[in-house]
Amino acid sequence: DLDSAVALLSRILTDSREDPGLRQKSAWSLGSIRPNDEQVVSTMASILRDSDADPKLRQAVAGSLVRLGALTPAATSAFMEALRSDAPDLITAVLRSLRRQPAIEPFAADILKLARHEDEWISAEATTLLGRLAAGKPELVAVLLGQLARQDPSVLANAAEAIASLKPDPVETVPVLIEALKRTRSGSTGD
Repeated sequence: DLDSAVALLSRILTDSREDPGLRQKSAWSLGSIRPNDEQVVSTMASILRDSDADPKLRQAVAGSLVRLGALTPAATSAFMEALRSDAPDLITAVLRSLRRQPAIEPFAADILKLARHEDEWISAEATTLLGRLAAGKPELVAVLLGQLARQDPSVLANAAEAIASLKPDPVETVPVLIEALKRTRSGSTGD
């Protein structure tokens, strides 16, 4: 029955002696079959917080927590800790997971900070999320426009896409986009 399957998957997920790939698959499976189960969410949140846990397992857990539905306080707290960690792959995985999360406002300060991160992939993922937060917030639109000065192609593309999705005033944004394109083609950031 389903309860037995959840118990088995939870045991595999938490047993560090189990095969790492099997543990990852257990995390994904639990994220699909047991939405809103407080025990499952709590277990996953504790793994996400465990800096000694296998990085790929932590990434799988991040994706599963979002698939479980609205983030609980425990999951939100674990995501915030992960976003503030020094593990680039985990940060990127959490940011990618948040793309599927409808309410990302609790993470706004972390997203803003990570949009300026030196790692291209972290910055690109955070820039995408920043676009979702920027509607009606001129200070965040200004940050997105500033992202166009970055040399990183992924950051530039995500910033341009985020700006376009806001449907900003073309008179204001088109010249900035043209200048960013010129800098990208010349290989200069204008710094």
